[in-house]
Amino acid sequence: MKEKRKTKQILCGGLAFCGEEEMEMLHAYALDGWIFRKFSGLSYVLYKEEPQDLIFSYDLNKVKKEDAQEYLDLFAAAGWEQITCNSSSTWFFMAKQGTPPLHSDHATLSEEYTGIGKTAKYLLLVLAFVSLFSFFLIKQAAIFMYLFAFGCGCIGGLFMLLIGTQFRKHKRKLCITMWSFQRSMCYCLGSLFIMLSMPFLSDIVPSLHILWRFLRLGAWMLFIATLFSMYWRYPLYRDHKEQYLFKK
Repeated sequence: MKEKRKTKQILCGGLAFCGEEEMEMLHAYALDGWIFRKFSGLSYVLYKEEPQDLIFSYDLNKVKKEDAQEYLDLFAAAGWEQITCNSSSTWFFMAKQGTPPLHSDHATLSEEYTGIGKTAKYLLLVLAFVSLFSFFLIKQAAIFMYLFAFGCGCIGGLFMLLIGTQFRKHKRKLCITMWSFQRSMCYCLGSLFIMLSMPFLSDIVPSLHILWRFLRLGAWMLFIATLFSMYWRYPLYRDHKEQYLFKK
């Protein structure tokens, strides 16, 4: 008889985009008997236990090693238990239902999102400089196209992170419903169709070969993005928890 799984991993979608919604999702998992006990890399690690009515929260605060114990004791006194996470700037906690919120005012969270936004700005500037630098130095078209695609993907992701933090600072949320699992499947199939049709279009209208090349590059980027989205969303879709990310 096949032994049932005792752990499952749920990929984190980004605290700047859907952190509060994911905490509600983890609460729903706890009610089903899947308890968030560890944050590993970019994933919430859930353990199969008895169902519990637990709430979860996080704190984005860089704490020095010598101050960590005092920092954790402060939250423990308020009823919040630390969840294992190998980071000095991201902390996860859980508590029983009814425990006072970890953050009682929006100003605290707004300050934390500001820190994420500043980091995104610096990384965005560095990537833009590197992309511009490679444009003038790299002479081989194929290498440039691959680096261009990679750079555009990174810059696009950081730009979305920057916009997401700005929305959160003003108590709003960047809409992410367009990346649901089912829609991602449609985008993936659509991008595959575009890539497969490019050779035929190039033969029909060879004078527009540059346009077809950029369309194929865009299709590849969309294909990779949707594969990542499907990998992220499938466990939530399978467990009927994806709807928690769509809450206003």
